[in-house]
Amino acid sequence: MRWLRGIEREFPHKPVRIVTTAPGGGSDAAARLLAMGLAAPLAQQVIVDNRAGGVGAVETVARAQPDGYTTLLYANSMWIAPFLQQVSYDALRDFSPITLAGASPNMLVVHTCRLIWD
Repeated sequence: MRWLRGIEREFPHKPVRIVTTAPGGGSDAAARLLAMGLAAPLAQQVIVDNRAGGVGAVETVARAQPDGYTTLLYANSMWIAPFLQQVSYDALRDFSPITLAGASPNMLVVHTCRLIWD
């Protein structure tokens, strides 16, 4: 296959990075589980890179080389942020989805002493 000339090794030939939010949250836990599960099949180190501060993780990945070695695990604020503040990325143009890593329900609750249907 001529199109393979010049390619030294198959992907990945260096560590893969999963960029996510600050340590301790749901995205961090999911990223760590994914990293553990991906390291063996990829035969490569998978690093979780925590970035705090709003859309810092998203902007880090938007500025990274588009080579597949820097991935993003982030929640819905990535899509909401452009409506609330100026960001340096276009979520639809700058990113390609890989898979759904998890889902979490959202609910609206009220304290039990406030009966809203009285």
